[in-house]
Amino acid sequence: MTAIKRSGFMGLIAGLSVASAAFGGAMQASASDLPPFACSTASGGTPGAAASISSIRVAHHSGYDRLVIGFATANDVPQFSVQRQGSSAFTRDASGQSIRLQGSAGLRLVFQNTDIADGVAADIQPNLPQIREVANTGSFERVVSYGVGLESAACTRSFQLSDPSRLVVDVDTSQDSMQAGLTVPAATSSQAATPQDLAATGRPAALGQPSVLAAGIGLLLAVIGLVIGGWYRFVRR
Repeated sequence: MTAIKRSGFMGLIAGLSVASAAFGGAMQASASDLPPFACSTASGGTPGAAASISSIRVAHHSGYDRLVIGFATANDVPQFSVQRQGSSAFTRDASGQSIRLQGSAGLRLVFQNTDIADGVAADIQPNLPQIREVANTGSFERVVSYGVGLESAACTRSFQLSDPSRLVVDVDTSQDSMQAGLTVPAATSSQAATPQDLAATGRPAALGQPSVLAAGIGLLLAVIGLVIGGWYRFVRR
């Protein structure tokens, strides 16, 4: 093999290495290391961070219902708490008015130093296996609260995502909650909503979305084709 051919061959290998590294990094970035479910109050966020709630979205995934609170214009998720309660009755902040949401149990979400952007729905009723209703229960002196009506008491997990900033609250619909002494109804096709995309729910949907693996392989093959074509034209000169 001539020096030119050897140089071209090494360029091909280098190109494939770069493509493989990029593909591997994309696959690693798409993996979700989810925390375990817990039957307790959760809290977190960045102390002092100010934010506006820009979206509220819900979707059913295999084993859990997901609620995502979006903060599109904030760098961090503000301080928050997610408190479980044994009923779906809530008290509106400031007014003291009592309201009851769909379901028999609930979650109370409270955000500090937060307001609500225009256009965000004040009440949604997705009727998922566990999450039956999500309603704003207060926005007073930059403290925002939401009530989540659940079909029955269940364990939850909460975690934060970035770009954009989001708080994710998953409600267990699997056998895990039953093992903790909680009753969870089985999901049916009439109850379950179609999972939404990454921007909507915080992770790739289980149904109706292109496979990350297939997209990565397609990208890798396209890069290989370009590298081989360029090397072949170079050698023929």
